Amino acid sequence: MANLLFQAHFTRGLDLAQDQVLLDLAQELGLKAELVEEALLSQEYAARIEADQEAGMALEITAVPFILFAGPFSISGAHPQEVFEEALEIAFALEPKPVRLGAESSDRTCGPNGCFV
Repeated sequence: MANLLFQAHFTRGLDLAQDQVLLDLAQELGLKAELVEEALLSQEYAARIEADQEAGMALEITAVPFILFAGPFSISGAHPQEVFEEALEIAFALEPKPVRLGAESSDRTCGPNGCFV
């Protein structure tokens, strides 16, 4: 679905804010038109959409794509692969490592979420 939406918008120039466009795309995927139309007309997902929008505003997201990494940083907008590789290396370096207790063969470890026995 995501690939089709990206292709529809960026390659085919379709307006994804139009219900008919979404219905046509849903049919391309083999989805039942009546269920898609019902979802578009209902307010069932409105609260989830608003929560996502509010979270984006709180994170000051102003561009897409927006990638939030584990840790206090993000990448906003399109960048070369090397930028993402560097960000992943930094994120993995910042990730707390579990601490082993007792013998090496023990399953008892402590990490950021507590200790497991």
